[in-house]
Amino acid sequence: MKAINLFWSVWYFVVMAACYNPLSFLIWSLFAPQSAARSLYEKTLGANSPKQLVAEFYWDLINWCRNLMPWKSRKALLLEGRLQNASFDEQVKIFHQGDKVRIINECMLSQEVLHHVFPDCGNLMPQAAKQIAELTPAEFNLLMYRAHWNAVSDYLMQQRSEDILRRLADYAINYPQEQAIGILRWYIKRNSLPKRLIAPLINSKFKDTVMEALDSYGGRQVIIASKEDASLFEAACKKMGEKAHLQKENQCLLDATLYTIYHQYGGKLDDDAIEYFLSKENVGMAKLIFKWEFLKNNRELNDLQLALVSSSPVLAKEWLKLQTDDDDAA
Repeated sequence: MKAINLFWSVWYFVVMAACYNPLSFLIWSLFAPQSAARSLYEKTLGANSPKQLVAEFYWDLINWCRNLMPWKSRKALLLEGRLQNASFDEQVKIFHQGDKVRIINECMLSQEVLHHVFPDCGNLMPQAAKQIAELTPAEFNLLMYRAHWNAVSDYLMQQRSEDILRRLADYAINYPQEQAIGILRWYIKRNSLPKRLIAPLINSKFKDTVMEALDSYGGRQVIIASKEDASLFEAACKKMGEKAHLQKENQCLLDATLYTIYHQYGGKLDDDAIEYFLSKENVGMAKLIFKWEFLKNNRELNDLQLALVSSSPVLAKEWLKLQTDDDDAA
């Protein structure tokens, strides 16, 4: 059996040599470069078999000899292999001559080449940024100055260096655009700011925005800590005066215990927070919300809230039950 397998492997090697020896492949690629490259590359795919090993041998051989081919043939060969065998110069040349959308979307370029061609990516810059492990300050500046704000926001979710944040803060101060200020506000609410960046922003015309964001961050930390010691949250509610109020993003962090304290100190939930809890089908919170936000205050559910309740059998049941109990009590 082994002798038969060896025979067929040798036979396949000889047959492949007829089409895929360097000279034959060169002649074929002169007339149909894409067809020649695709034909050989497809034979390297599939199950790990003697045929595949033979095909991989010829694929490596042809790539080793590619500098003897005209550029058109070499380019087709490298593109078929997704530039895995391409040198730095070859990748750069193919990027500028080829289908940039395909090359970027299929992640063909090395990190070194991505950094090199980044300024030339145009509308593909956000996709290229996702493939780069760490943007240089100049590359991050390009994202801002070319208004790729979604890419700026995505990058800040991964990279939080002080230098990157300083550049965003400087841009927001010197080129006040709603998107830059909004991203900075969003970031501060979740992560605060390095101390050295607070003073310049507090002394800018965005002082109120920065203070509001920092206040939200501080409230968030109190709520997180209060999950283990509710007395901290009660003390915070007392300091708020007659009517406690949390920013809506922090309202979404409440649990039943903290919401009870919040309600006792006059706090009410915004529509966004109510919709958040209903969308999560949080039955414990939903029952309290139905009772305190709607039945007690004769408040009507808006269309989205009503849809969220109606689409959930468990929430619809609790809402109907509380309404029935309220009617009976009346």
